Amino acid sequence: MSENETKACILEVATELFARHGFEGASIRNIAKAAGVNLAAINYHFQNKQNLYFSVMDANCLRMEKDIAELALDQPGVTELTLRIFDYFIERSFEMKNSFKVILTESTGDIPTQELAENHIGPPGGEVLLAAIEREIGNKAPEAAKIWATRVIFSQITHFSLIVSSSWIKQRCTQLDLLDQDYQKLTFTNLVLALLSHIQSSDWKK
Repeated sequence: MSENETKACILEVATELFARHGFEGASIRNIAKAAGVNLAAINYHFQNKQNLYFSVMDANCLRMEKDIAELALDQPGVTELTLRIFDYFIERSFEMKNSFKVILTESTGDIPTQELAENHIGPPGGEVLLAAIEREIGNKAPEAAKIWATRVIFSQITHFSLIVSSSWIKQRCTQLDLLDQDYQKLTFTNLVLALLSHIQSSDWKK
């Protein structure tokens, strides 16, 4: 494997093992063995376990940002883009669930701080959704309101996709309307309409 392929392989394996065993339970030795590389390769690319852990999260965020940007190349409306992002989360539900397991994993050591811009959107790909809102409503709502709507939509996409991707729910709650695709489409359509209407009204409060 090339250096880039080796690094990508280590990140992929580390994502799964951190998700499955947590930060403490996933050893560098086991990650190296599962990735088919030696310990020196992990030390070369990531220096230590803490750096590998954070590199996993950075790689997942960058990939999501890139993928969501590609979903919006034809500049769809907010509702259509929301549905595309939701479908993307469902199609990659295994990776998404692993990413959230890693996020919820407690790590040890000093966590590097990062200064965020005042208008930081939050979720990877948030800027893409915000741009769609900008195209659709222009200056009819304050910037803070459009950022708020972006975060709410992403929160609902994440929450909804995690629920409907759960094998336990799909097996035990077969009649649940959340699992119906028409219901899912209707939910996000009404959510977007309600949010955009609200932030353009006099009822919006920062």
